[in-house]
Amino acid sequence: MTLLGRQKATNRKAGISGASSKTVKPSTPFNWKPLRKMSLVLVAGLVLSGALQVVNVVLSQPVTRIAVRGEFNHVDKEAVVNKVKPFLKDGFVMLDLQGIREQLIQQPWVFDVALARHWPDEIEITVEEQAVIARWGETGFLNHRGELFKPAASDVIRDDLPVLYGRDTDTELVVNHFRELSAVLVEHHLSLKKLQLNERNTWLASLDSGVEIIIGNGAVMEKMRLLLFAYEQGLSADFSQIQSIDMRYNNGFSVAWQADTKSVAVMKTASGRQG
Repeated sequence: MTLLGRQKATNRKAGISGASSKTVKPSTPFNWKPLRKMSLVLVAGLVLSGALQVVNVVLSQPVTRIAVRGEFNHVDKEAVVNKVKPFLKDGFVMLDLQGIREQLIQQPWVFDVALARHWPDEIEITVEEQAVIARWGETGFLNHRGELFKPAASDVIRDDLPVLYGRDTDTELVVNHFRELSAVLVEHHLSLKKLQLNERNTWLASLDSGVEIIIGNGAVMEKMRLLLFAYEQGLSADFSQIQSIDMRYNNGFSVAWQADTKSVAVMKTASGRQG
C-alpha cells in the first residue's frame, strides 16, 4: 500500500472526512427596539414642530375686517372703528374684546356693546345707543334706566324731550316722581314738560300747555291728585286760561290767571301754606 493510501485509511478510522471540519455558531437576531424608539421620537418631534407652526399661524392671524352694526342716531360709526384699530395689533385670536368694550362704552351716547369674532379675520361690533327719556338740565340726558350721561356740548339738544332739573345725586328721585306724575296726568290728557327739584327742595312742574305748578316740598303725589280732582270738577273748562297754580297750602291751592282774564282766584279747603 502506498503512503497516500495508508493516510486515507488512517483518516477514515479517525472519522475525518474532507479537508477539515469547523463548528458553525448560530446567528444573533438584530435588535430593532432602539431604532423603533428613535423613530417614535423623530415622528413626535415632527408632529410637535408642525403643531407649533399651525399654532403660530393661528396666533398671528390678523383682523382685516371690522363690521359695525346697530341703529345709529348719535354714535359715529367711523369713530367706533378708529377706537378699535389700536387693538388689532394683537391679532385675531389674542384680540382684547373686553378692552375694546371698555373703550367704546366710555362714549356718552353708547349704552352697551357686544363683540364677536368670526373666523378667519373679522370682528363684529354691535352698538346699542342710549335710549333717552328726558333731558337733565341744560347739558345732560337721562336714559331709560334713569342714568345720567353728559355728551359733548356740540351734540344736538333735543327739544322734543321733557326737561328735568336737580342735583346730579337726585336723578333717581326726580325720575321716579316724573314717571308717577306723568302717569296720572296722562289720564286727563295732560302732559308734563318740566319737573324741577330746586336747592330748597321745592318741586316745580310745567305742563305742555304752559301752566306752571308750584308743588312745594312734600306730598307731591297727594297734591297732584287734589289738583286733578278739582280739574275733573270743573277747573278743566278754564284750564287754558291759567298761568300758574300754587299747591303750597294745606289741602288746597291758589290759581293765578293769565292777564286780561281774571285777577287772582284762591281755591282751598283749609287755610295756611305748608311750603
